[in-house]
Amino acid sequence: LYVLCIIRFSLSELFTAYLLSIPATWMSPDGCIGFSSVLYALMGIRIRIIKMGKLEWTLFIISNAATAFIPNIAFGVHLASFSLGWIYARLKGLFHEYGRACNRKQ
Repeated sequence: LYVLCIIRFSLSELFTAYLLSIPATWMSPDGCIGFSSVLYALMGIRIRIIKMGKLEWTLFIISNAATAFIPNIAFGVHLASFSLGWIYARLKGLFHEYGRACNRKQ
C-alpha cells in the first residue's frame, strides 16, 4: 500500500504493468502471477519519475534482498517484472525522443 502511494500511476500504466508481469511468471516454478509482480513492473516503469529519498531506496533494496532468501517468495519474478518495466520505460522514452526529433523542422 505504501508503494502505491509513492508511485502515483495511471490506469493505462497499471494495465501495461500487468501485461509486462505476465512473461515474468515464466521465472516462477508455480507459474502464478501475484499483484507484487505488477507492483514491481509499475516501479520499473515509473522509476525515473519517482522521487525517492535515501530511506526509501534503502528500504527498497533491503526488502528485495530479504525476499531472495525466503522460499515462498518468487524473487526471480520480482526481478524480471522490475526489469521488464524498466526496459519498457526506456524504450518508450527513446521512441518519444525519436518522434520529437523527426518532427523538428530543419
